[in-house]
Amino acid sequence: MRGVWCNRRGYSVTLQMRLFGAFSLTWNTGEQVHVTSAKQRALLAMLVTAPEGRRTRAWLQEALWPRSGPVNGRASLRRALSDLRTLFGDRFETVFEVTNSEITLRPDRVSIVGTPSDGAFLEGIVIREKGFEDWLQSQRRKAA
Repeated sequence: MRGVWCNRRGYSVTLQMRLFGAFSLTWNTGEQVHVTSAKQRALLAMLVTAPEGRRTRAWLQEALWPRSGPVNGRASLRRALSDLRTLFGDRFETVFEVTNSEITLRPDRVSIVGTPSDGAFLEGIVIREKGFEDWLQSQRRKAA
C-alpha cells in the first residue's frame, strides 16, 4: 500500500477531526494529536472544509497572516506546516500533500466527526484576522 501509512495490523490509519464544539484531532487508532496553536487548528479546518481539501498558500496566508506581509506570511505558514510535520511524524506525508503553491489535506485520509449539536463550529478559536473571521462566519452560517 504505497503512500498509505498502516499500523502493525496492516490497516490504513486516518484522522478524525472534530470541528463542532471543542476541536480535537484523533487517529482512528485512538491516538490523540495535540494541536495547541489556534492558527494550526484553523489551518487544518480550512483545509478539511475546502473543495478537495485544497487551498493555495496565498489564500491561507491572506486569511491567517495578512498583517505579516508576504514574506513573513510565507514564513509563518512554513513554520505552521513544520510544526504540524513534527506532530504528525512519519504520517504527515500520508495526510498532507504540499507543493510550492498549494496545500492539500487528503480527503480520503480525514473524516469530520460530530455535528452542530456538539457546539459552535471551531468553538473557542479566536483569530483576529478579517479573512479568518469572514471564513469562520461563513462556515457557521452553513452549519446552522
